[in-house]
Amino acid sequence: MFYSKPGVVVGNHPSYKDAQKDFNEYGGRAAKTRELTEYIVDLVIYRKDAPEVWPVEVEVELNYWAIGQALSYYYAFKKIRDYIALHPEWQGETQEVAVRLQGKEIIPTVVCYFAPIDQRVLCQEIHPPVRVFYCLEGHLTDKKYWAQ
Repeated sequence: MFYSKPGVVVGNHPSYKDAQKDFNEYGGRAAKTRELTEYIVDLVIYRKDAPEVWPVEVEVELNYWAIGQALSYYYAFKKIRDYIALHPEWQGETQEVAVRLQGKEIIPTVVCYFAPIDQRVLCQEIHPPVRVFYCLEGHLTDKKYWAQ
C-alpha cells in the first residue's frame, strides 16, 4: 500500500496567473481548461502482486459527493496510467504514481460509515462501478432530529 499526507497528489495545481487575459469578461476568475488539474486522493490501496489499484474516497456517508469524488479519482488515475508518457514535465509524486499504475486495473472506491441503499445500488449500476465499504446501512440525520 502506498499513501502520502494529506493524500496522494496527482496532476498539477492549475495556474490562474494568466486568467485575466484569457477571460477579461469574468474579471480573471476563470482560466482555460487544463488537461489535468490537481487531485488529492484520501488513500490509495496498492499491492505489487495484485492486479488492481484502489483510489479511495473516505466520507462519513455514501452520497453523491463521495461517488463523484471516487469517479474523479478513477478518471485521473486512468489518465495518468495511460497517458503519462505524453507529459514528461510531470515530476515527483505524479510520476511515481504513474509507474505504480502500469498494468493495473483502477477500481474507484468509497469507504464510509453510513451507506444508503439507493446510493449503493447506484454504485453497482454505473460504469465503472464504485466499490463501497461501509459499517451501517442508512442515512445521517440532521442534528435537529436527534434525540434530546
